Formats: sequence, structure tokens, C-alpha cells
Amino acid sequence: MKIETFKRDFFYGIGNTGLAVVNIVVQTWLIYFFAPPEGRILLPAGIVGSIWFFGRIVDALADPLISNWSDRLKSSFGRRIPFLLFSSLPLALVMFLLFFEPLFAGPALLSGIMLAVLLGLFYFLFTAYAVPYLALIPDLSPRRSERLNLSTSSALFNLIGTAAAML
Repeated sequence: MKIETFKRDFFYGIGNTGLAVVNIVVQTWLIYFFAPPEGRILLPAGIVGSIWFFGRIVDALADPLISNWSDRLKSSFGRRIPFLLFSSLPLALVMFLLFFEPLFAGPALLSGIMLAVLLGLFYFLFTAYAVPYLALIPDLSPRRSERLNLSTSSALFNLIGTAAAML
């Protein structure tokens, strides 16, 4: 394998580490954060689950919109890179805010609305990063074997991010 190809595969794959971390942290720890088995409960688990369903609807609606937008974008950075650049930091910020307890210290209705807004933003921004990221594979290489290497690198770094998030 050429060093340029290795570097491309490595740097493409590493982009999936952060995506895996934010996804696994939210999927695994959010319900526990709001409704742990013991102690203070910010919102009942059933309410959190219902609001989460709203977030997944936002995700489902955002997927075709973002994919169409990233297919048609004309930019000096290419079609996909602007989405990665402009969604990564806001995604990390929203994930942080989802676990920022003072935002949810008020009345349950206000906390529920805040959670719905943040989960909607989270899933929109997650899609704004994930869809163009995955669509980069054919943009980076027209050769099937190289696309397989890119996918393998992405999967490897996804496992690393998942492991980190589970700690």
C-alpha cells in the first residue's frame, strides 16, 4: 500500500471516531442521565423516551434533505467537506448541553422542551456530519478495492470511538 493511500485511509477513518463517541454517549447514557435508577430524576424515563422519538423523527426527515444538499453543493472545498467542517463543533456543543444539568433544573415542561430542542438539533447535526462523511467514500476513490479500504478504516475507528465512549 502506498503511503499516500494509507494516509488517506487513516485520516478518513479517524473522522468516524468522534461520530461514534457522540452517538454512543447519547444512545447509552442519556436515559441514565435523566432517569437514573436511584437519586434525582430530571425527567421520567417514559417522557425522555417520547422526546427521543421526536429526535429520531428529525433524524429521519434530515437524512434525505442533507444527502440531497450535499450532493448538489458547489464549494471550493468540495461537496462534502463543508458539512463536516460546519457540523462537527456544533454537534459536540449540543452533546455537551444534553448532559449539562443546570439546563434541566427548572420545571419539567421546560426541561422537556429543552430536551426536545437539543435532541432535534443533535440528530440534525449528526446527520449533517454522518451523511456527507459516508458519501465521501466514492468521492475519494473510484476503485472498489480502495473504497473497501476506506470503509474498513472507518469501521475500525468506529470501534475505537465506541470503546472510548463506553469507558
